[in-house]
Amino acid sequence: MKQFLSKAASLVIQAAAIIALAGCGGDSGDEENIPAGGRVVPVTLAVARSQEVTVTLYSIGRLVSRNTPLLAAEINARVIEVLVDEGEPVVRGQVLILLDKTTSELARREAQAEIQRLRASIANEERRVKRYRDLKTKDVMPQERLDDAEAKLAVDRASMAAAEARLAIAEDRLAKAELVSPVTGVVEKRHVSIGDYVNERRATGLPGKSNRTGSDR
Repeated sequence: MKQFLSKAASLVIQAAAIIALAGCGGDSGDEENIPAGGRVVPVTLAVARSQEVTVTLYSIGRLVSRNTPLLAAEINARVIEVLVDEGEPVVRGQVLILLDKTTSELARREAQAEIQRLRASIANEERRVKRYRDLKTKDVMPQERLDDAEAKLAVDRASMAAAEARLAIAEDRLAKAELVSPVTGVVEKRHVSIGDYVNERRATGLPGKSNRTGSDR
């Protein structure tokens, strides 16, 4: 019995010694992997590759248009209405200022009346000249009377051309009584108000800065 217990105790001691040696061996390996500071630093590995890097810069500035037309009156007239003000956006062809059309409208009516009178006079003179020419072929009409009738017809025709030119001028001035924006942009300054009398080429200050899309805009 004592011999059996002695063998069992010997086996237990041997097993404990083996476990102790195994534990010492493991601790020795871990200590070799621990850095000097005593902290474990995780490391991630990745494959290096090249790619484009987008850099965005933000800044505050002011856009200055290359196209800054200065609108001016082309006729002598009084301002009766201002349709836009400083800082308001406008589009090309938009009416900005209305000028008094009274004088131009009266000139247009006068030219129209003169054209109607001359049309009637020319028609009458054409009939007269035709009749005188017929009589001249029969030797019953003096050449002088025929010459006078033809001269009167020529004068009426010249007067008709002048009246038509006056009508065209009056209609052109009527169109210029509406000042329109030559560009799409923003009104920068306004130099006139309702009641002001403007002369030809006087600046009204409209429209000012133009917008640009992509670059005029």
